[in-house]
Parts: sequence; structure tokens; C-alpha cells
Amino acid sequence: TDSESFHWLNHLVGRPSSRLPLAHQHSTPTGLAIILCIMTATIAVPPAAPVVHSTGDKFLTGFEIFFRRTFLSLLILFLAPIIVILLWYTHAHLDGSFLALFERFYERGFFVTVYIDAWRPVAFGSPIAWKIIGGFVALQIMLDIAVPGKKYNGPVTPKGNVPHYKNNGLAVYLITMTLFAVFGLYLRVFDPAVVYDQFGYLLGAANLLGVVFAFFLYIKGSYFPSSSDVYPTGNLAFDYYYGVELYPRILGVDVKLMTNCRFGMMIWPLIILSFAAKQHQLHGALSDSMAVSILLQLVYITKFFNWESGYMWTLDIMHDRAGFYICWGCIAFLPSVYTTAPLYLVARPIHLGTPLATAITVAGLACIYLNKNADDQRQAARAAADRGEEYPILGAPAKFVEAVYVGADGKKKRSRLLRSGHWGVARHLNYTWELLAAFLWCCPAAFGHGLPYFYWYFLFVCLVDRALRDDRRCRAKYIVGWEEYCKFVPYQFVPFFF
Repeated sequence: TDSESFHWLNHLVGRPSSRLPLAHQHSTPTGLAIILCIMTATIAVPPAAPVVHSTGDKFLTGFEIFFRRTFLSLLILFLAPIIVILLWYTHAHLDGSFLALFERFYERGFFVTVYIDAWRPVAFGSPIAWKIIGGFVALQIMLDIAVPGKKYNGPVTPKGNVPHYKNNGLAVYLITMTLFAVFGLYLRVFDPAVVYDQFGYLLGAANLLGVVFAFFLYIKGSYFPSSSDVYPTGNLAFDYYYGVELYPRILGVDVKLMTNCRFGMMIWPLIILSFAAKQHQLHGALSDSMAVSILLQLVYITKFFNWESGYMWTLDIMHDRAGFYICWGCIAFLPSVYTTAPLYLVARPIHLGTPLATAITVAGLACIYLNKNADDQRQAARAAADRGEEYPILGAPAKFVEAVYVGADGKKKRSRLLRSGHWGVARHLNYTWELLAAFLWCCPAAFGHGLPYFYWYFLFVCLVDRALRDDRRCRAKYIVGWEEYCKFVPYQFVPFFF
């Protein structure tokens, strides 16, 4: 036990205690427990949480409408931008220690620490940060327009509209990575570590950009919608937070595709590669811990862009509208939270050794493969069934539950719920593989501090919430069919556990 941590906790509950010195930088077992409790409470409802079905309130009780729409919207609008800046501030000024951050709250007060110490120096970005963001956005728009790809359709919306896309995500991703490697790492036209050097300013600029862009989308959706799929509630806080338009387009550019895929997911690999370049500049070499963490993330991101057309059929795109939660989340929250492990490792290289580094890499690659295989398995099995063919899984034909539901047009329709392979083990085994993969690219940072695992904390709560929302939506949609499916597959994530 750590008596100083107990004294700090006593102060929180109003008991006399001695002060915890800022020099106490390491997360002891008691301190780590405090960190996990506080951070989990802070992100218990992440930006993706207050989700309501596009067609209305039929899946929500009266209390849930108030709690999720008004209270949580305002709470997240207040807390989420703070988290983005505090993660960087904790790394840059407090040696990556959450305990040091809490002690700073104790000494200087929450608002002084957040708004004076952390936020004010970077709140409006810097000229370099705005040039980076502006150049990156312009490049992505240009590539999305210029790079060819096969046309494909998204799902039919509740109002009967069909979104159209171009399948060029993987090509745009490979071109972007090649440009960074050639002009940054090889020709040195720009310093590849500039993103790390400007990271605080970049987050400040991204925060501001995301807030303003979400307001623009609220005005556009309310008065100049791109289609009939507009769902205002009259609740200003919720409509700004969650958005009012399902598939907004600006000059022909799909907003959610651009913010989610071309900005958020595309800037993620550039950020961590810049962090790797900075570590090499500081220490003259790249640590095996940084190499393992970045390798696993790059494989995961590459898998995402290879599967981008499938992403257009997920909950994020089909049901969640374009507002603060999705668009600000991908512009500001994703760059800050998803990169915490490599950010921590820049100044703290950890030597894993060949056996441990190899074991983590192999396990991480296996989890990423299984995550992809689960998604591929479901799509392939359904496609084969639609063609009247059998799809073999582990040597046996895939099995389905035929679920009847009433579509938006009032007609009865059928859907096939796969109960073989991954989907016969647990209803969201793909999330289990994703959580394991994320943990494995965080764990090379060891366990000295909680900062490198913040992404994993967020992802865990986010995916559990998403699974529960999906279960509620499917239960209301399929009714008897979903009950039958749950009898075959009773567990959400882990058999016999959850």
C-alpha cells in the first residue's frame, strides 16, 4: 500500500491529509486504482454514447430521452474538449502521470489548471498547426476526388435515400503514406517530427475547428439539408451534439466519409509515424516498444482502409448523424486519444527484448486478423446465402436465424442472423478481438502510468456501450427472431463470462 496515495484520497473525501508532492510521479498500485476509477467515470459515456435511432424515440424511455439527450450532451460537450487537451498536457508537462495531474488540480484548482495552464497556451493553435491541418484537408479532398475507384451504394436510409460512394480508401491511404515517407523521411522537404513538436497547438486548432464545424453542420442540416434524412428534435444541445442530418454533403463531398475516414483515420498513422521520428531524433534509435506499438496500429489501420466499404454499413454511418459527436470526435478526439501509447513512448523508450517484442507482435497480428476474419465471415456468409449457395465455416455449412422485421416502408422483410463461426461463439466477438489488439499495442509502454492505456479505457467503454445499443435496437427490430438468435448465442463478448 502507498500511504501518500491514501492521504490524497482522504483529501478528496474531505479528511485532513498531507499533500502529495508533485515529485511523486509513478502510479503505485493504489494510485493506479484511483486513476482507473476516475478515468473510467470520466469516459463512462464516451462521445459515441448518447445514440438515438434515426427514426425517433421508439427505443428510448422518457428518462433516457432526458438523460442521454440533454444531460449527457451538455456533460460531454463540456468534458470532451478538456480531455483532449489534458492528455497532451499530462504528457508534455507532468511526465505522463495522472497522479501528478490530480495533484495539480489540488494545488491550483481545476479551472486554473485546465484553462490557464493547459488550454490557454494552445487554444487557438499556431500558424504552423493551421498550415498542417489546412494542407492535410486539402490533400485529402483532392485525392478523394482524383483517385479512381469502383462505385458502390450504402444502405437504404429510413427515408428511402441511397448514399453513393467511391471505393478508393485504400488507394488514398497508400498514396498519403507514400507522400509522407518520400517528402518527410527521404527527401526531408519537411521535418517528419513536426507533428510531435506542434502537437499541443494541433490539438488546440483541431478542437476549435471541430467545434465550429459542428455548428456549421447544425445550421446546414437545419436549413440547407442534402437530403430528406433530417431528424431535428428541437433540443438545441442534443441537435448540436448529435447532429440533425444523416448523410450531409458539401459540394458533393460526403461529410462523414471525409471526417471519419479521410481525416480521423488517415491522420492517425501520420501522427504516430511523426512520434516515431521524434523518438529517433531524441535517442538516436527507434525502441522495440515503439516499433511494436506502431506496427500493430499500422496493420490495423491498413485493414480498416481495405475494408472501408464495409465500414459504410456500420452503426457509425447508418444510424449516427453528423454533428459534434462524430465530426468533432474524428477531428479532435481521435488524434488525441488513439495515439496515447506512442505519445508516451517518445520520451520514454522501453526495451522489451526480442522474445517479448515478438510475442506481443504475433499475438497482436493474430487478434487483428481474427477481427477482420469475423467481419469477412459475416459478409461472405450472407452474400452466399443471398445467391442461394452454402458457405462453409469450419467444414460445415453456415447456419442462420431467419428474422422477420417491418421495414421503413411498412412491409415485412427478412434478415439472416449468422450463428456460425465467430458469430456462434459470441454476438460481438469481433469487438473482443479488437479490444485485445488495442491492449497489445498499448502494453509495450509497460505499466508505470495510466496515460498509454487511455485509448484502451475509452475503447472498452465505447464498444460495450455500442454492443448494448445494438442489442436493444435488434431486440426492438427483430423481436422473436432476436430472442431465438440469443438462445443460440447467449453471450456478448466472452463465452460463459459476458
